[in-house]
Amino acid sequence: MNMRLVWFVCLAAGVATAGPTFERTWRWNGGSNYGWTVDETADRGYLVGAEAGDTVFHRQPIRAMRIDSLGDTLWTHAFTATKDLSGGYACVISGGCALAGTCPVTVARSDVLVFGVTPDGDSAWSFTYSQGYNVVYDAASTPDGGVVVLGQLTAGGPSGPGLIRLDSAGALVWLKVFGLPYQAYPRTVQVTPDRGFIISLQSRPPGGSFADSIWLLRTDSLGDTLWTRNYGSRVPRTYSMCVTPDGGFAVGATAVGSGGHDVGCLLRTNAEGESLWTRRYELDTFFASEVRAVSVTHDHGFILAGTATYMTGLSTPLWLLRTDSAGNMLWYTAFLPSSARTAIGRDVKETADHGFVVIGDADSMRVYFVKTDSLGGFVPGVAEGPHSAVAGPVLTASPNPANRYVRIRYVLPGTGRAQLRIRDVAGRLARTFSLSSNEATLDLGGLPAGIYLFDLRRAGCTVRGRLSLN
Repeated sequence: MNMRLVWFVCLAAGVATAGPTFERTWRWNGGSNYGWTVDETADRGYLVGAEAGDTVFHRQPIRAMRIDSLGDTLWTHAFTATKDLSGGYACVISGGCALAGTCPVTVARSDVLVFGVTPDGDSAWSFTYSQGYNVVYDAASTPDGGVVVLGQLTAGGPSGPGLIRLDSAGALVWLKVFGLPYQAYPRTVQVTPDRGFIISLQSRPPGGSFADSIWLLRTDSLGDTLWTRNYGSRVPRTYSMCVTPDGGFAVGATAVGSGGHDVGCLLRTNAEGESLWTRRYELDTFFASEVRAVSVTHDHGFILAGTATYMTGLSTPLWLLRTDSAGNMLWYTAFLPSSARTAIGRDVKETADHGFVVIGDADSMRVYFVKTDSLGGFVPGVAEGPHSAVAGPVLTASPNPANRYVRIRYVLPGTGRAQLRIRDVAGRLARTFSLSSNEATLDLGGLPAGIYLFDLRRAGCTVRGRLSLN
């Protein structure tokens, strides 16, 4: 049975805003597929950085892909080498985009590869760094149209976290490896307001402790270290970080919750890296959660993405969580595409229409892309591959917002009546309906204005949505 999940909890009432919403999945070459990065382009389309396994030639190409505002593919460009490539960290730069990855050559050698791509998807330039063993972890665009690549790098000595700075033509400007007195793994790089860089790391702290902890390292525009900060083992793991409007930093993290399980966190610092607050998001719905991405919203709040496990343990969906500027949760939502048991969000951004876009993967086999409205909702429906659609459960309500009467249309597997339940945002049951046809007009007279969540079930399949009543 072709099933999909849309799950939504709202803690702050409001009217959803945004342009088109949709979800898409892609799979290339029959092997493992991962979605790493997403950026909105000037024409309100999207640039995706991905990794796609090849089961025939046993190569792992990295891909840059451009899609339009409706999710249709404009172009996709695969970059291969004589050996496997891993990564696929794409970023928008002047004149197109850049894509970074890692190419293992021998047991003792692994190269950094960076490709420049034109706006039409053609190759513009390439850069290779081939000294010793190197691994790429992230890439970001610089104000001059160049790119900075974060990795575990080797440069004439022991390997360590480092930066490779390229100009807009792909020429090397400088390379720095940071000789840190502890074992550290780079995670994320961002450009700071003074055109320097901030790096997040996960490390074993000095003194022989076996507890992982989070570090931030800040540099100037030439890659020289200004300061480092450690935040202890209370929030031990990170994969993401962003610069805040006041020049400070927000670190998406994962800690151990009260029940001994992973719990998603957000760590906020000032511009000097001094801790301001930490928020933990322990939710009754989830057994465990992990933050893999964070970015700032237009109102100086935050949007987090990652993965979470339901209390039943039967599925692990992609997870989005929206906060205000103080890190207080406003809403959270989770998605799982057709036939998948697990999904993870690896990058998330707010879009120009105040919706959100998240990239990740499902079961490590399909790149998974979701564009939502401002409350994390979207019109159900999955597209497999760049152009072909797969019919799946669909539920629509119109008009939305509604005054009293709302027209329901749905597609669900099976036959017989479908059961519709409508709840308020506190989870209280407001109305139930038994529907015998795929279209029905419902009378919601008597319900107070606000946001309502509804779910429709038949033949073991449930599809969920959101309705606003005026």
